[in-house]
Amino acid sequence: MTLLLYKNTLGNSLHNDLIGQTFSTLYKLETLDLSYNVIDDMSPAAFVNNLDLQILNLSNNEMSVFHPSLANNSKLQALDLSFNTLSGFSESSLQQFLHIRNRNSNFTVRITGNRGFLCNCENVYFLHFLLDHPEIFENVTSFQCKLLNNSVLDYSRLAEFLPHLTVQCPAQTMFVVTVIVFLLVVGSFALSALYNFKRWQWKYLYYVSKSRHQLVSMILAARPAADVFITYDQEDRLCRRFMKEVFRHQLHEMEVTTVLGEVDFDARPQALSIAEAVTNTRKTVVVFSKNIFQEYYRQLEVNMAIMHELELRRPVVIPVLLLREDRLVRPRGTHAENPQEYYRQLEVNMAILHELELRRPVVIPVLLLREDRLPGPSSGASGQSEGQHDTRVARHTGSNRETSAADDYARFKSLVENFPLEIATFLKGQTRRCLVYEDSEEFWRLLRASIFEQ
Repeated sequence: MTLLLYKNTLGNSLHNDLIGQTFSTLYKLETLDLSYNVIDDMSPAAFVNNLDLQILNLSNNEMSVFHPSLANNSKLQALDLSFNTLSGFSESSLQQFLHIRNRNSNFTVRITGNRGFLCNCENVYFLHFLLDHPEIFENVTSFQCKLLNNSVLDYSRLAEFLPHLTVQCPAQTMFVVTVIVFLLVVGSFALSALYNFKRWQWKYLYYVSKSRHQLVSMILAARPAADVFITYDQEDRLCRRFMKEVFRHQLHEMEVTTVLGEVDFDARPQALSIAEAVTNTRKTVVVFSKNIFQEYYRQLEVNMAIMHELELRRPVVIPVLLLREDRLVRPRGTHAENPQEYYRQLEVNMAILHELELRRPVVIPVLLLREDRLPGPSSGASGQSEGQHDTRVARHTGSNRETSAADDYARFKSLVENFPLEIATFLKGQTRRCLVYEDSEEFWRLLRASIFEQ
């Protein structure tokens, strides 16, 4: 069966036939002429069912690459690809040519008139194939290919040129590989930097959206579940006891409702509970101590609070600096730390109870307001006037205050050095908002004012 379809402009139709249906039912087809059809590409499956195909003419078209598979066309005798724009052949196509030639010694490929063949690294296999199997290609001596400088190389010089090209190609390949590796490394560093810069924002958005509070965050801000979420070093036993028995108790006495993770979190995943606690309270109080960030979840709590503050564009984080653990107030009801102090307190309380029982004065309070008025070891003969004592004490008190402030600042710098970079940067930029913990009315007043500040 012979089918002559030359000069029919079938190029567009064959280009769109992606699964090769056009000739799939022509099982007895032996000769097919598709020359002068403006064909630029064909499906790899175009001729898989044409087992009896012997002559295939695809000359005078616009194919730059030959895609059709000839694995099933072992009876093929002539393949005419002349006067196209071929730049080379793939290794699979060349192996199929060799397979047909081994089964059919009359098989030839015509490639004359193709001016697009390139003598470059991509065609090294094809160029070697030309030298090793010239019998497959009709009129192979007329073969020409273009060099990188646009000069033309004849087939007669191909054997001399090919060894040089073979040596150059690994160097070019190595250069390309080096560039790709460099770009991958730079890209990896860029992605890593982006992750480190954005990771807490992404985690905040992820957990907040997963806890289904992102859409109602503004409504909840108007009616928060509690006034303040408190985060602190939960690995420090003294700090934990202080926060639960003193700090939280003091806030409750000031009518401030609280959320403590180890007390109020339920059985849900901790990250979701943290997201809900941060977004459903007015403020987040962070009690910064030396080892607070040894546990991952403390870092997550603080960074989520910072991200929530950035989202709402108003203060959310209240930094409380625990610079000296000796300033921690002992939890109520304990006396193991200082038995003598406990017994002095017991004596005074028993005297007060005795006075209440007798209903007459029993306790005589004596106020020791100034220790400098106590007599010295030499029966009070100090040789100094009262005014001199007053001046020395005033000067000493002022010096103590300056020393204490300088000492607290040094402790603050030492404390921040151990913190993650993003949290340390935040703290250094918000020093005026930091509260240094001490058990004083001024501290609790400032803390309460910060919590209810809009």
